[in-house]
Amino acid sequence: MKVDIPNDGGYNMCKAIEDIKNDGKLEGKREGKSETLYELTRDGVITKEIAAKKLNITVEKFEKDMKAYFNK
Repeated sequence: MKVDIPNDGGYNMCKAIEDIKNDGKLEGKREGKSETLYELTRDGVITKEIAAKKLNITVEKFEKDMKAYFNK
């Protein structure tokens, strides 16, 4: 996660922690969306092209990520 904490001598730790939590939530949602699309593609419900477009990545990247997901 990438969180910018200003280096102005005073840190707002509450804000930094809240930013980290929010980034984690977004990452979790993205991961869940990807996993759902891998499953739908594997089951033949949607094509790799449609899934890749939904994730805004290339078909090649989708195939690589999907392969890694099912080989874990």
